[in-house]
Amino acid sequence: MAAEVEMGGGEALLEEGTGGTGARRGGRKPLGWRCMPFIIATETFEKVGSVGVAANLTVYLVNRYNIGKLAAANITNIFYGTLNFAPLLGAFISDAYLGRFRTLAYGSFFSLLGMLGLTLSASVPALKPPGCSQTAQLGGHCNSPSTLQLSVLYISLAFLTIGGGAIRPCSLPFGVDQFDMTDEKSRKGLNSYYNWYYGTTTAALVFSMTILIYIQNSISWPIGFGIPTFFMLMSIIILFMGTRLYVHVPPEGSIFTGIAQVLVASFKKRRLKLPHPDNINQQELLLFSPPIGGHRIFRLPLTSQFRCLNKGAIVRDGDINDDGSARNSWELCSIQQIEEGSVISISLIALTAFLPIYDRILVPIARRFTRVESGITLLQRQGIGLVISPISMVVAGLVEHKRRNSALSNGGKSPMSVLWLAPQLILMGIAEAFNAVGQIEFYNKQFPEQMLTLAGSLFFVTLAGANYLSTALANITRKVTTRDGHTSWLTDDINLGKLDYYFYFIALIGVLNFFYFLICSHYYQYKSMSLHAEESIKVHTKEEAEAEVDANTDAPKK
Repeated sequence: MAAEVEMGGGEALLEEGTGGTGARRGGRKPLGWRCMPFIIATETFEKVGSVGVAANLTVYLVNRYNIGKLAAANITNIFYGTLNFAPLLGAFISDAYLGRFRTLAYGSFFSLLGMLGLTLSASVPALKPPGCSQTAQLGGHCNSPSTLQLSVLYISLAFLTIGGGAIRPCSLPFGVDQFDMTDEKSRKGLNSYYNWYYGTTTAALVFSMTILIYIQNSISWPIGFGIPTFFMLMSIIILFMGTRLYVHVPPEGSIFTGIAQVLVASFKKRRLKLPHPDNINQQELLLFSPPIGGHRIFRLPLTSQFRCLNKGAIVRDGDINDDGSARNSWELCSIQQIEEGSVISISLIALTAFLPIYDRILVPIARRFTRVESGITLLQRQGIGLVISPISMVVAGLVEHKRRNSALSNGGKSPMSVLWLAPQLILMGIAEAFNAVGQIEFYNKQFPEQMLTLAGSLFFVTLAGANYLSTALANITRKVTTRDGHTSWLTDDINLGKLDYYFYFIALIGVLNFFYFLICSHYYQYKSMSLHAEESIKVHTKEEAEAEVDANTDAPKK
């Protein structure tokens, strides 16, 4: 899908399969692969550095900070949770204020500071508690870390979180910015860039998860942290070496600002009357729809969903400048902003609402039937996600079938609202919530203690494998479906392809994967300690608890 959708304040959001154009950069020609050695090397060294420091964190806290295993696991989980959430804030800052290059640069420096802090904590005796034997640890006789030592640790982790939040959302898009999608050679180069990006990233993960962790566990923690710190320093140096070659897309606003403007403008004009939804001429006359500029290839059509928000686009006297722009973007919004705000609002509301529903309603209900403290077992959590995933693909196929028929009946442009995509995206998000959380918890609870470091890496390995499998499936599908002169299911013009068939194919793979999961689950035996600790904990009902109390009270009389 080659498309650019303008964000609330202006900057174009590059969707999958798109790159930049000269118009978006003030006419400067992107240099494509001339920039890639710097960008790919930067990302590779950064990945070695960040993963090499963070992957073995739990073991480091237990063995060098004398922190209990449960507390260490909690610290690690909080760190990773915050680290995975931070890119949302980093993306906002990049889009609204700094731009991708400066966000990458600042994030790299923060990551380097965090790594230096951890390296010092492992090297300087005053920054960590005295060593303690495993026997003393089990007996609880080890010295706990001091306030100063914990402060250095937490500040270092905070710097790593800030750095990761800045680097993760910007590294791949910054590389995409260096390709000109109006040039055929550059478009082919972009496809190679994706392959090289994921390939080198995976190689960095393998190096970090094997050699670096071996050095940390078996040779020296200072050396084990010092090596990734050096790689992070090299990452910064290489990033700045290519500065004169890069194309910089300036920050032009955040989509969240656009959403806020839609809500404010709609509220201010809540008493105005909207044109009839079927009267196109009246809509064009009364609603603000500025001409497409250099930042956009197409815009979203006006829809009837959340029509109250459409009032933000009603034009009143004095709302428009002489050049056709809005005089006050907090009082007049374009139709494009209305549609973007609606999509984001639905996704955020649905996904945000599901989390407390699951935790506060679904888990207690399941607990009454299963008598398991967590409501359902680890494998059941993953299984639910694997069931929802192919359903989302079926929904995606049905929506795409309807969209293509609509587009072919209307001269190649479908009048359907982009909100038709909401159901499948919500289902995908819910499936990921069940499966991903279940996987991470499964790996950490079911692996032997000496393999917890490996367990912490497996989830990211599965993500890398999924990327490669996705690429392979797309290439195989393209080759197979073009035999005998047929049109490929996956074409640049999706109206000519059969994207819905591909979605159904993915759904079939998901079904087969679920049955394979059932077979593996049937023969799997929970690790006894974890099974006792969670999976077989029985939750007594109120009546059973009272009966047990009565029995214990009557026991002496008998």
